Amino acid sequence: MITELTPEQKAKFPEYVKLGMSIGHNTDKINFAEACSIFAEAYKASKLDPPKYYVYAPDLKAANSMVSALKVRWPENSTEVPTQDEVNKFCEEHRNDLYTQVESIYETQVWAGWYAWRKFYENELKFKFDHPLLDLNDRLIKSCYCAMTFDDLVIIVDRPAEVSLDDRGRLHCENGPAFLGRGGMAVFALEGVRVPQKVVMEPEKLTTDEIDQEKNSEVARLMIQRYGVGKYLQETGAKLIDMDALSTSIQGSAPRALYEDKKKQKWLIGTDGSTTRVYNMAVPSEAKTCAEAHRMISGLDKEDRIIAEC
Repeated sequence: MITELTPEQKAKFPEYVKLGMSIGHNTDKINFAEACSIFAEAYKASKLDPPKYYVYAPDLKAANSMVSALKVRWPENSTEVPTQDEVNKFCEEHRNDLYTQVESIYETQVWAGWYAWRKFYENELKFKFDHPLLDLNDRLIKSCYCAMTFDDLVIIVDRPAEVSLDDRGRLHCENGPAFLGRGGMAVFALEGVRVPQKVVMEPEKLTTDEIDQEKNSEVARLMIQRYGVGKYLQETGAKLIDMDALSTSIQGSAPRALYEDKKKQKWLIGTDGSTTRVYNMAVPSEAKTCAEAHRMISGLDKEDRIIAEC
């Protein structure tokens, strides 16, 4: 029994993280014919008849629209049997309809992390996963972004056209969609948090009322950052919690202040004495002093190690 990983095994972690990321963030266009063949094989392996219809969807939004329209055009009790071409044409015409969220989604590319985890166990720990369908599942994971599966229909969703990440691997783009589907589906995100399009594309049009009405604290925090922390704190009459100046023995030291906004989010405002730049940093709500706030976000445990820029 393995109770602890060796340093050599732990050193392999980045390799498998990279493996999972390479699959999960793949933006290559899918081979639709190959994906259809893999799903037909999966149905047979599950002792099901292969689907009669295979439909290509450029992104998840289009796929949801197609399924919603298909349910109306050919309900479950329909005796009409359309051709593949008729289904394709109908889906293409209705790919931009308003849709309801469909739950029958087989996640493929989305499960890239699980694939990387299993490969680590197999390759580095020599653990054998004894299941006849695992290889088939691996091929499904690499075949498309996801699929909507039904008794006689599979809608296969293409990979995204663009995926933008920050240096921590989170969905993030400050001047456009962080996730862009091939059919135009756009997801706007900052620091891994999904936000309204306006927050990214038109932050100058944000208002304090919009920010104050936002119920998601992470979205509100990002809205404040895009609006301008100093501007928001001043316009909403934020409460000053603490103010201090670092020791004069530290070169470049300058005043700083801890504020609490209307949503109880706390902000450490630090200045760089050498450049006069101002830094607005969101800090944990538990912070009671500037020094405590800085230690929480820097990981430093001694005030005399603080750098000038906070």
